[in-house]
Amino acid sequence: MPTDIESAATAIAARLVQHDAEPASSFPRDRSATDRAGFYSWWSDEPGLQTLSETLGADLPSLLYVGHAGLLASDTRQNETLYSRLNGTELHGDTRSSDFRRSLSAILRVSFSLHLIEGETYITTGYLDARGNNVVSDWIRSHLCLSTVPVSARDSTIEYRHTLVESVLSKVNAPLNWKGMPTTPVRETLFMLRGALTNIS
Repeated sequence: MPTDIESAATAIAARLVQHDAEPASSFPRDRSATDRAGFYSWWSDEPGLQTLSETLGADLPSLLYVGHAGLLASDTRQNETLYSRLNGTELHGDTRSSDFRRSLSAILRVSFSLHLIEGETYITTGYLDARGNNVVSDWIRSHLCLSTVPVSARDSTIEYRHTLVESVLSKVNAPLNWKGMPTTPVRETLFMLRGALTNIS
């Protein structure tokens, strides 16, 4: 990886926006390539885009979201790999397991009239019920594919890794990335839908 953050971010972003993606239903194509930290991008087929676009009120590009695994300083993620992130929290998680999964749950809840777990406790508030969560998981496997870009950044400083993540996300500017991103009508609608799951957005 180039030591210059801008060069590294540009190279990573260029790879993420190339549609060399594998179906979510058969991930991972190469397990060894995903047993590392890195970035990933989620893509949708045309039927999936139609569902998402109708709910968000705008046409979306096929590249939906860019995420990262094992690059942040938090204790829960510093040992994460692309495989554990994608196969665990994103493909087989729940409403709160990842930012992407929560956004999809918020959108598809409207698209398919999914239901939340009944209850007022913090533990259950904002979660889709078992059927709804299965619908989201099945929808991901049916309509989405993903690209991964392993990186060797764990030996770099925390500041470097945070800056790298921010730079890559900014360069790609995928529509379902919303934290720290410029305001758009799609992101405003997404924020509202996410807030409807729970009063904590």
